[in-house]
Amino acid sequence: MKFGDGPWHGERFAFDGNKTSFAAFTSSRRLSPFGDFIFTQDYIIKEGLLGGELSTGWMLEDPDHKHIKLEYLGRKQIDGRD
Repeated sequence: MKFGDGPWHGERFAFDGNKTSFAAFTSSRRLSPFGDFIFTQDYIIKEGLLGGELSTGWMLEDPDHKHIKLEYLGRKQIDGRD
């Protein structure tokens, strides 16, 4: 994701099945506020909620195995559009 033209060049998050790893791509080598949030709430990566569709850890790959409950509430309109 790209956000503006500041010193932030992105971050990488990785999960090896046990541990979440982070890499910051800024001139200061510090995580952005977004990266810091993901760092403190790493279940977002562990449960495949962010980027999980690209891995076998994605929650929706096998909802029965992950014991999650899905409910379809239908389509909604925003500003008169579906």
